[in-house]
Amino acid sequence: MKCLSQAEVKRLLHYSADTGVFTWLIKPSYCVNAGDVAGTTCTNGYVNILIKRKRYKAHRLAWLYMTGRMPEFVDHENGKRDDNRWENLRECDPQQNAINAKLRADNKSGVKGVYWSDKSCKWIAQANCNGKRFFLGRFNDLTAAISAREDFVKNNFDLRFYREN
Repeated sequence: MKCLSQAEVKRLLHYSADTGVFTWLIKPSYCVNAGDVAGTTCTNGYVNILIKRKRYKAHRLAWLYMTGRMPEFVDHENGKRDDNRWENLRECDPQQNAINAKLRADNKSGVKGVYWSDKSCKWIAQANCNGKRFFLGRFNDLTAAISAREDFVKNNFDLRFYREN
């Protein structure tokens, strides 16, 4: 199967780097006209654009449009999945992408990698780095668990990709 090229994307779509919005340059279907905004925002927050019956994430198309390459991972610097402005996008590796993930909805500590253990009745601090899980300790005090996690992050992660929430 032929990969989508930068030339093909530029033939079909216009991308505004300032707004992050794609618009159609052609009439892609009977219900969409040239000049219409391309894509739909899905329940997961990403904007998807359908090209030749294949769904593409708009942030990956923006990268292809601007650089000529389709990366494996593109990170939204501010964490907003529908903000596809060029200044908000950056190529990353899987670990950097995971570091910048949002805080889980069931997190009670307010900090990634820190959770309450009913079994030990203590706060647990842990982190994943380079495919390995690191146990950072059990703590009576939430502040101590958070501190252990923060120290690990400062020493092991590229902080340009780390966002607390």
